Amino acid sequence: MISLVLKADLFALERIHADVLFRNEDYVAPEKEKAIRKMIEHLCAELRAVAVPLVDSFGIPDEILRAPIGLSGASGAEPYDAYLSSVGFGGGPRGART
Repeated sequence: MISLVLKADLFALERIHADVLFRNEDYVAPEKEKAIRKMIEHLCAELRAVAVPLVDSFGIPDEILRAPIGLSGASGAEPYDAYLSSVGFGGGPRGART
């Protein structure tokens, strides 16, 4: 339950921060903008500890978690190419089996 409260707080602060960046410095004082950013970083650090159990609680099958969309940070390679490699297709032309 605490992780959902943290996520809600993080979402709200992120929306406020995005709005501050969209508007100008007169909307929120620079010191408050820095405090909002630091609080966002703090909440992200707290959520990091519960991220895996939170994702696991949704019961998403591993096959879906390994889908190309879930591989967006895969070693600089294009996500679909990384996915093809992970399921046994080689580094040749797309779709070519090695």
